[in-house]
Amino acid sequence: MARWPELMQAVILSLLFTIALLYATLEVPRLIHGILLNHIPDYGFGNWQPARETLNYLRPIGYVSLLAVIGLIVTGFIIKRSGFALLGSVAFHLPTFGHFAFTMFFLAGIGSLRLLWIPLLDISPVILKLGHIALLPYLLIALPASLIMKELMSTIHLSLLEGPAALISLMFMFAGLLIFTLSTATWLYGRFKGHKLIDYWIYKMSRHPQY
Repeated sequence: MARWPELMQAVILSLLFTIALLYATLEVPRLIHGILLNHIPDYGFGNWQPARETLNYLRPIGYVSLLAVIGLIVTGFIIKRSGFALLGSVAFHLPTFGHFAFTMFFLAGIGSLRLLWIPLLDISPVILKLGHIALLPYLLIALPASLIMKELMSTIHLSLLEGPAALISLMFMFAGLLIFTLSTATWLYGRFKGHKLIDYWIYKMSRHPQY
């Protein structure tokens, strides 16, 4: 039988951790973006010449940075030092955070992290679209559901957010937050109880539910 004090502590700490992590995920990129905008500004529509000049300035940095990152990863494997490979892998994924910024000039502010992708964009912009394959499971679920919900919403004359796709996205995000909260609470409860192996509740279905 679960002991309620330990369970309540685990749930409360899990909620606090989830809220703090969600806030940091949304707020930290915004703050960094605001700081970097002072050094790498945005450019409005039609103001292409300054944007081209900035891009030409950042292009050599992008090439050198990409070569350095690849060098770190390869060196780590050759000399069998996981630290080098890990550092290179983390640096290689930093451009992903550039997508948190919605600017006209894609390298403005925190978007400057995407300069690692400049060499790939110089080859072909289509290369980066290969990653869209990760959206296939979402599309297989979202498209049929979107058509059904669109018909339902038009029948009852209800307009929610920006449409069915927005509602479905929110449902996915809520489900993810719920699973993350439950898994963290389960892990904390197991630690409080001194369990070496947590194989109950949500951990019955997945060994790593947080992911």
